[in-house]
Amino acid sequence: MRMLIIALIFFTGNIVTGQVSTSIDVRLPSDQGYGSVNYNNPSELEAKKQVTVDNDEIAGSAFWKKDWNAGYVFLASGSIVKLSNIKLNLLTNEIYFLDAGNTIKSANASNISKIIFIDKSDSLKALAVFQKLNFEDNVFFQVLNSGDNQLLKAIKISVVKRGYNTLLGKDEYAYDSKTVYYLFHSAQISKVDVLNKEHLVALLDFSDGYNKWLEENKNKLRGETDWVNFITYYNSKQ
Repeated sequence: MRMLIIALIFFTGNIVTGQVSTSIDVRLPSDQGYGSVNYNNPSELEAKKQVTVDNDEIAGSAFWKKDWNAGYVFLASGSIVKLSNIKLNLLTNEIYFLDAGNTIKSANASNISKIIFIDKSDSLKALAVFQKLNFEDNVFFQVLNSGDNQLLKAIKISVVKRGYNTLLGKDEYAYDSKTVYYLFHSAQISKVDVLNKEHLVALLDFSDGYNKWLEENKNKLRGETDWVNFITYYNSKQ
């Protein structure tokens, strides 16, 4: 897999664009044609500390999923580590995993380029792909489809004060999430302010044939699912 390198940033209207070198490979290491893969000891993750996953003082969760999932961790060195229990903290951008002694460890995120979460009962089923890009103050981007044009999702987590609890005599806090979408297309990343047809037409080469497909499939291009379905079809026609 080739790492994406942001080479240039410029602004055009409401669309923020950054040029990159290639598309994002979302295939599992087990996919045919992927190439040779070395499965390594978790020690390559350079775990730096023991951590506590749950914070009872803050309502909600900072993780992509609260439950532990299996997954592949791709390192900048080219190595791949397969783990049975892994989590992604979207607030700190840390990777948590359980070692052989079921101790929670935090991996050195600076060495990680990509994470593919997989179904624990089916190692051939990918649940989510997160690519490390470090673009516009976002570190990990969820890649929602394969192909030359890809919808990316960045989830920004913050801690907000909800108010003062007079019964407990203390302030209460909660995790707050904000989702931002980007389109990877023509070797560049473009921020999408709103997932609708107007913004998609401004980014992709549209034609009447695509309008016919939208009508036949009752796709209004409103929201993540509509965009992923259309972009998947669009890629198949390129």
